[in-house]
Amino acid sequence: MLNFTTGDMFGIPATHRINTVNCVGVMGAGVALLFKYRHPEMFAEYQRECNAGRLRPGHFHSWDAPSYTVINFPTKRHFKDNSLLSDIENGLINLREWINKRTSNPLTITMPPLGCGNGGLNWDDVKPLIERHLGDANATIYAFEPSPTKWVSNWFSNMAPLDEPFLYDGIKFSTVENFYQAMKLERTNYSGRRAIASMRPYDAKKSIRDRKRFPWRSDWTPELSLQVMEFGLRKKFAAGTSWHEKLVALRDPIVEFNNWGDIFWGVDLRTGKGQNHLGNLLMRIRNEFSPSPIATCIADLLTPKQAVIIKGLCKETDLDADEQSAKRYGLNITLSEITRSAAAQWINELKGC
Repeated sequence: MLNFTTGDMFGIPATHRINTVNCVGVMGAGVALLFKYRHPEMFAEYQRECNAGRLRPGHFHSWDAPSYTVINFPTKRHFKDNSLLSDIENGLINLREWINKRTSNPLTITMPPLGCGNGGLNWDDVKPLIERHLGDANATIYAFEPSPTKWVSNWFSNMAPLDEPFLYDGIKFSTVENFYQAMKLERTNYSGRRAIASMRPYDAKKSIRDRKRFPWRSDWTPELSLQVMEFGLRKKFAAGTSWHEKLVALRDPIVEFNNWGDIFWGVDLRTGKGQNHLGNLLMRIRNEFSPSPIATCIADLLTPKQAVIIKGLCKETDLDADEQSAKRYGLNITLSEITRSAAAQWINELKGC
């Protein structure tokens, strides 16, 4: 089934996501840059494919991420070139053949407007090709049309608007960025904080650098900045928000790559160095809501009250933590025993909860 839509391409759960690329190993703009940020290992493999001459128009390269497969779909030969309709069509023909050969698990594929961004093609020419070659393909396909708003967005960005603004000391904040920058000012500087809160996120980040206009608080340290950032992120990704659903659905490691040299919050693309504090905070928050192996395997064997207790013990996702949590509750288990059959044997130890 083929669906044409607009919005955030990463907002739809999918088994496969198409990334539009060139054939010379460069992901420097558009959706390709976002995929590069998210999956540096994929980018390295893509470069090897390009250097070996294996990636060319009409032939795509796939790479398995933890939660979906990336399909690197060439829409350009060189990044300086415009896209060619013939290359798009050849790629669609091969994509259809590949889809129809897969008869096991159902496929859900997201696709940006092929060649219509930096490639310079007209959507009125590309859309009929997609309809012709993928209209009855054996998959659920979401083809994103060009729109005034971006069809992909880096929703990790602190400049993205929250579902609902929140109040802090009587000031309304609509983004994590505005909140974070405002907290650099003394609490007594109410007018300054309110001014930062009312700006566009980019302007808030830029304006706070003017320390004559906005003198920073004397106790602003890296440790405090981490606490402030975590507070803002917890507001953005709180349970019940659309951001929360996206964060929990993403199982990949979160690495905040950048090309402006920030090695505190992220990792510098040019050097590969950085502390990735923003990514680490996001993963910590995500892990608090992610089901553990123990909670998953015995969920259908527990009473509601027992399930609440176990889930409270097993918030972390690493297996060692699960073992320790279980032992604290009196369950003497090892990793090899975390199975449904074993769960049935020691479930009696939970009686009396």
